[in-house]
Amino acid sequence: MWVDDELWLNAGRWVLRLAPHYGTIITLNEFVPLSQNCLPIEFAHILEPDTCAIVIPIGDIDRLPLAWISELDMFRALYADASFVVLAKRISSDLDERGTHAPEVLAIRERILAGDAVRANHVDHDLSTATNGDQYGLLITASMTGNCGDKLLAAAALDLLQQANPALKWIVADPAVDRQLVARSTMVALGPGGYLYDLHNFEGNTLYYQNIGNFFRFGFVAQEYDKPLISLGLGYQGVVSKNTAKYVSRSLSRALLITTRDVETARFVVDHLAPSPPLISGDDFSLQFRERLASLSSARPNAPPYIVFCGNASFSQTDTGLIASACQSKSIAIHLIIQAAEDVTSCEDCLHQLQALGADAKIVDLRQALHTEFMMEIAHSSAVITSRFHGMMLGYMANLPVFVKGEIGDKRHRFYSTVPSEETFVFGNAAGIVDAILPLISCTPSVPDRPLTRQLAGISNIRKLVQTALSPALLETCPPPAKMQLTPTSLGPMEKTLDQRQQLDDMSSKIAALKSLVNEESQPNINALSEAIRNVNVLALNVKFFGYELARALAAALPVRAGLSPTSVPLKSKPSTQADLESDWVAYWASKLKVPVIFHRKLWELCYAMQAFHDAGVLGEGRRGLGFGCGTEPLPSLMASYGAEVVVTDLHPEAQNTQGWANTNQHTKTLNEAFKDHLVSKDVFDRKVSLEYVDMNAIPSHLRDFDFCWSICALEHLGSIEKGLNFIENSIDVLKPGGVAVHTTEFNFTRDDITFDHWNTVLFQRKHFVEISERLTAKGYKVAPLDFDVGNKPLDKFIDVPPFPHDMGDYMRDIWGNDNNHIKVSVDGIPATCFGMVITK
Repeated sequence: MWVDDELWLNAGRWVLRLAPHYGTIITLNEFVPLSQNCLPIEFAHILEPDTCAIVIPIGDIDRLPLAWISELDMFRALYADASFVVLAKRISSDLDERGTHAPEVLAIRERILAGDAVRANHVDHDLSTATNGDQYGLLITASMTGNCGDKLLAAAALDLLQQANPALKWIVADPAVDRQLVARSTMVALGPGGYLYDLHNFEGNTLYYQNIGNFFRFGFVAQEYDKPLISLGLGYQGVVSKNTAKYVSRSLSRALLITTRDVETARFVVDHLAPSPPLISGDDFSLQFRERLASLSSARPNAPPYIVFCGNASFSQTDTGLIASACQSKSIAIHLIIQAAEDVTSCEDCLHQLQALGADAKIVDLRQALHTEFMMEIAHSSAVITSRFHGMMLGYMANLPVFVKGEIGDKRHRFYSTVPSEETFVFGNAAGIVDAILPLISCTPSVPDRPLTRQLAGISNIRKLVQTALSPALLETCPPPAKMQLTPTSLGPMEKTLDQRQQLDDMSSKIAALKSLVNEESQPNINALSEAIRNVNVLALNVKFFGYELARALAAALPVRAGLSPTSVPLKSKPSTQADLESDWVAYWASKLKVPVIFHRKLWELCYAMQAFHDAGVLGEGRRGLGFGCGTEPLPSLMASYGAEVVVTDLHPEAQNTQGWANTNQHTKTLNEAFKDHLVSKDVFDRKVSLEYVDMNAIPSHLRDFDFCWSICALEHLGSIEKGLNFIENSIDVLKPGGVAVHTTEFNFTRDDITFDHWNTVLFQRKHFVEISERLTAKGYKVAPLDFDVGNKPLDKFIDVPPFPHDMGDYMRDIWGNDNNHIKVSVDGIPATCFGMVITK
């Protein structure tokens, strides 16, 4: 609470002191309840400075109107501390204050007027299409609030904008961005979202202006820099005060167009905002993904069925028991989707109830997920029970049974009332929903191909208007924007000058000297940096020893499993785990590879591929397989022993040398290097296996009609994440219909914010596997369901660290390098593990 901070308390006292002497106090939203004449900083755009006093953090000066910022040298500082400043252009005669200039405030003013950025930009890297140097549009959304429904809306708006003008790139950001991002843009788009409300909650009557202030501030900033503005998918959610109506009306007064998400919002805009721009009442922007949802739903993977609870999963104990019993009787799982933070408690409570009743239930937390993950989780389900608007929209568009918990007149009901009545689309309270669900769980309902003619026409009309607003001819009439130049934290690394590179090289040399264990005279290197880090390598060896010792002990404790036979295991697309390596299917394939079961991710990769091919029935006489980047792996020999004909591929030796791989002994220079005499006889190998040099970035067109293909941790070395994803997609071309591809690669499972790209070894993230799965599904291929569970056993939590065998001297290699059992490993500081995908053409 701010009342616990002395600086905030002091600022609050100033608000109370100044309130009787000024028409309005411009301050933080937290202080607005202190007096009736307080308004947030952003509302200064509708006020005159002569009648106001300002009590704000120094770092928020840039949120004032540009006209006020320009005149800050005419304001007097009544007070300033490390956090806050109190300013007034006119000092009331009732105050015993003279005021002075605040150097910190004037310094910020000069930077803003010079066009310098004064705050960090919160850019949504998942959605933004602009890169450094591009001219761009700025889309202000709520996509970074931890609500996957907001992420979905932003993605839909971006998709529509890109269709309207494919040449214009976009930065997608939340409202916490510097005003210079507007100044350098081509145009600004607000929304979509339900931003038109200013109540703290719908039960009380406390005004909460910040949501309004944050988003509609950009209408004023766009005017200040003469930038075109459009407002997309505006939603009205409750009572709006006169101050808010005035603020929003002026913010949008010069917009090229305003679109609303429903008729009720359009009616409010007409009645209270008196808009001068064209106004169109459309529908929710998620309808932009209608065709994609229908496609995902029709391509539902052959996996155990599940129903979805999206949002508030609270039901009575009796109703929960009825749902659990019905689902158990039909072997239907239950996925509880957390769309936003407010869903956590009800989902966790419901999970505990369902599991206590023996139901197969789990939580799917999508708060930080991509919109595509949200879409796939809904589209691949059998039915949707939701209190969330976009859970309803996605389920409806995917032609699923949808049961909506809501209140008459809310936004869910407003959509429900616009579509034809049907027994598989039900709106009501919790008890009514349960009564409708139970009969449908017991059968496979026939869901009509739902007509959305009116709604889709609304989106089409919006698209046409946006296309007009984004027409090159119209944009050419606007002042030319500056080329985008953002800090490295906004959109990626910027090109460095030669002088900067030299400075970095010099700094690197100095740091290396400080880090060295010994100085130039071979004495201990005594300095603060070396003392802090000199034992890091020793600690790493300790970690490695105990991790390997644990792996050895767990492997030794595994039961002896003689006489195992192959069984069907419906593998998911998933990471390697300790549980997998303890399984009978890994033990079986390890016995076929004639190696003991050890806890090493590379063994998992080999067994994963063989299990997938066994389940697909593609091993044996008359079958043909193609391996990419095979190196010296044993799979070709094992596959040949089953009678399959195998083409082994790898880079040409000259390319291996130029790319630095030949000296790792991981590539195939000759076919003999792929021969493993303990797995197959030489004559069978020579008859069944052939070698061809292939660049995985350019698969030759003559490689076609194979029953199966694979790659084992090779595609992360193709130069970039995009090249790796393209390879996966292109590899399916070598298969005949019904053929199976298995690819494993590196999975950055702990960091959604950063990863390695454009490097010798790239690390794929969750979003990349979702993306390629969606691309493949859209082409009609079947992708084994994605499972990102990295395990919860001891070795799933042991992350091996360097040095690795190729980094060690002979002595160390003998002690530590010959027994490096690990499932997770640090790749240049980022924890990673293997991830496998199974794809059927």
